[in-house]
Amino acid sequence: GVCVQKVGEAEALAIGSNGAVNDIYISNQIIAPSKLARVVSLHQALCAGSTEGRGVSIAVDSVEGIRALVAAISEAPVRPRLPIPVLIEIEVGQKRCGVQPEQVVVLAQEIRRLQKGPESAGGNKEEGQPPLISFRGIQAYQGWAQHVRSFDERREIIDRVTAVARKTI
Repeated sequence: GVCVQKVGEAEALAIGSNGAVNDIYISNQIIAPSKLARVVSLHQALCAGSTEGRGVSIAVDSVEGIRALVAAISEAPVRPRLPIPVLIEIEVGQKRCGVQPEQVVVLAQEIRRLQKGPESAGGNKEEGQPPLISFRGIQAYQGWAQHVRSFDERREIIDRVTAVARKTI
């Protein structure tokens, strides 16, 4: 698979590769309804007729982001055959995005609560309906570490990030 930041990058890779790139992770949080509709459409196209391992996965760092994704899938003309895998981004020192490690459980519970759609939150789970989303794991990104020139300093930064991720799981 590949990792991208934007929906347009995911679309360009999928279309430009004639299907060779078919496992795409969008590591940014997407909340705009129009962009989420594109994510759902791309996921549908990539996983059509296939089993696990194809499609789009996406990062979230809020309950609102999870709800917006579920709404986009629920409103799609055709629901994807496979759930969209969701990774929860944890804040590891960059202070830009991500949740505090102790909030991961809350978001994971929200993913589970809404996995069959907004109606499932009220106990109206349709039997046999495939899940819309699934919890894939966590993401811990410390982007500015790549600009630290000293190997030892970079190692120290990455060790701190790794410690936060290990504590979280």
